[in-house]
Amino acid sequence: WQVEETRIRDLLSGMGYSEACSIAFSDRETEEWFAPGVEPVILKNPLSEKAPVLRTSLVPSMLRCLQRNLNRGVRDVLLYEIGKVYPTSGEYRQLVIAQTGAARPGSVHHAPFESDFYNLKGNVETLLSVFSVNTDQSMNDLGPCYHPGRSTQIGSVARLGELDQNVSDVFKLRQKVFVA
Repeated sequence: WQVEETRIRDLLSGMGYSEACSIAFSDRETEEWFAPGVEPVILKNPLSEKAPVLRTSLVPSMLRCLQRNLNRGVRDVLLYEIGKVYPTSGEYRQLVIAQTGAARPGSVHHAPFESDFYNLKGNVETLLSVFSVNTDQSMNDLGPCYHPGRSTQIGSVARLGELDQNVSDVFKLRQKVFVA
């Protein structure tokens, strides 16, 4: 698995993403939003009353990373994280990719290119094609965290799309965010 993770890191870095590293503690309500029906591990002695469970999804911690960057004036953010999630059924590794603002900054050679659903989708498809993963898509309802009509599921391995405005409001994200 280390070889595959190194390939993923190299590919995403080549696409302009930076790696994030976040803590594994979260709150039950947030986890239920992004991993409905998945029972989190409840800590007997949590470090904080605000984070009494281990995460079941990487998305909330990634949104907090985006929030910190945006609050400090960084408008163009492309991040990924490879980390563990901890449902009661056992821990496993996940990948999350997020972008907001310009996907490619402007230069003397080209205009800036804003992040959008199709840019993220193309990056995810490129990543999956390297590992020969089936990229059949379905427009199933992906739950309340994704914008309906601007989200999709690729096989059983990826769900991606624009973050729903209600979720953006909760995390105080004042610009469009795209997550896979």
